[in-house]
Amino acid sequence: MNKPIKRAFLDTEDGQILYRIGGEGEPLLLLHMNPRSSGIDF
Repeated sequence: MNKPIKRAFLDTEDGQILYRIGGEGEPLLLLHMNPRSSGIDF
């Protein structure tokens, strides 16, 4: 069974960062340009 992907925001002095956490194993960092949605790639 797939676990839901957690979506959260991190506030920094330079702006807000959206991140998602899901699955198991080694971390994977994916970056994209704005204004593209991260939901498009998955």
